[in-house]
Amino acid sequence: MIESTATKELAIKLRRLWDNDNYVKGIIAFAKTEKNIITISQFIDMSYRLNKEITADDISYLLEVLENKS
Repeated sequence: MIESTATKELAIKLRRLWDNDNYVKGIIAFAKTEKNIITISQFIDMSYRLNKEITADDISYLLEVLENKS
């Protein structure tokens, strides 16, 4: 798992959404790169600004898009 400021910030944001350490660590592991971690973090921030709920499916789809983009 990448240990960076962005990773730590994303972990905090994800734990607010899901109280499951294995899920949080899994998302970060699947993100693979610092750029993807930042993108997921920005996605969460934008959803808060738009007052939209994030589901596990949303994160899964985003990870799939990011993986295909890499």
